[in-house]
Amino acid sequence: MIEDAETAVRRAESIAPQWFRTVPRARCEIAAMAPSLPASAPPHYLPASLDGSRPGTYFVNTKEPHTRLQNIAEATAFHEAVPGHHFQRSRIMQLPDLPLLRTNARITAFTEGWALYAERLADEMGLYSTEEARLGMLTMDSKRAGRLVADTGLHVKGWSRQQAVDYLLENTPQPRDLVEAEVDRYLAQPGQALAYMVGRLKFQELRAKAQQTLGAAFDVRDFHEVVLSHGNLTLGLLDDVVTAWIAEG
Repeated sequence: MIEDAETAVRRAESIAPQWFRTVPRARCEIAAMAPSLPASAPPHYLPASLDGSRPGTYFVNTKEPHTRLQNIAEATAFHEAVPGHHFQRSRIMQLPDLPLLRTNARITAFTEGWALYAERLADEMGLYSTEEARLGMLTMDSKRAGRLVADTGLHVKGWSRQQAVDYLLENTPQPRDLVEAEVDRYLAQPGQALAYMVGRLKFQELRAKAQQTLGAAFDVRDFHEVVLSHGNLTLGLLDDVVTAWIAEG
């Protein structure tokens, strides 16, 4: 699992300059999660420390691998590492005058919206190595679609925990332990699951707006540069930044 993640991330890094004006100076490290964590703990990215003493690291959960979906490994690596969280967070590290609020603020719609956008961007970049891996990207989409229903059910429709668990088991290809862990997470963080997709839709909307307005002058590298060069933004501010950039073009 570590080797597969390493291969996917290095492949992404090798062609990133074709899609980004600025690439991180530091490579993304790959490591196994602590053995004390349960098999249901999701893989995740830990940003580099502000002083640079700890590198940005993508942690893979290697416990009970026979219970995990192998075809989502690449999509997860592109989400958590390159061109996902590692590129977004490392770009912040290269903005020395950025206020700490815009460095550390937890704006889920921006950070996770970018990571979901990155999963689909990876397809444009030709990063998925097999059709099964591309199916894994769509598998992840089904998981996020199920999250929208479960989050709304729990916090608006009055669903019980069991109703949300049953819905996700029936409609997404996730094992029970992961479903139960996710539902508990949604219960504790209302709207967090919704923020992922709201953010992705905003990135896609703004890119489409830029392409339509700029026409032949549009360069995806410039779009990525502008959306990642201001730190963590609310979606309203992100819209303002991209709209101003389009007007300048």
